[in-house]
Amino acid sequence: MSLWPFLRQTLVSSHSKNEVLRRIALKTRLIDSEVVVNRPVFNGAVSPEGFRISLVIRSAQNALPLTIGRVENTSRGSLIFLRLCLFPGARLYLWFSTTLCVLIAAVFLTLSSLTLAVITALLIALANYLVLTLSFHQKAHETIHQIQGILAEEGE
Repeated sequence: MSLWPFLRQTLVSSHSKNEVLRRIALKTRLIDSEVVVNRPVFNGAVSPEGFRISLVIRSAQNALPLTIGRVENTSRGSLIFLRLCLFPGARLYLWFSTTLCVLIAAVFLTLSSLTLAVITALLIALANYLVLTLSFHQKAHETIHQIQGILAEEGE
């Protein structure tokens, strides 16, 4: 089991590898690009090997997943292997905030007998981890749903 929130998903598509990548590229705004995408769903990059994307957001979110996709052709379409993980900055935030709460609990435990303060610090660390993990999984499922919707669209 990984300490960081993490999800793997495999999607099956009747489209070829090139068509899958083309459809995702049509809905992806390239980072630092002047190309305007009509109604982008994702930010990121699409290459012949796969893609690295994240949902377009309106406000800052620590639990936004980075989606790394690899597409392979099959005889009847393609397989899309998705790996959803936290951005490095979000991992650093989670590590730092959890470590800080545990260190505060350790200080309270060693310097005083305030067991309520120790329990409170540990509960804050646990709550922070749970909220970020649940939010990550919610956004990860939203990302997968958006990718499935793009692949299911007709007439593109």
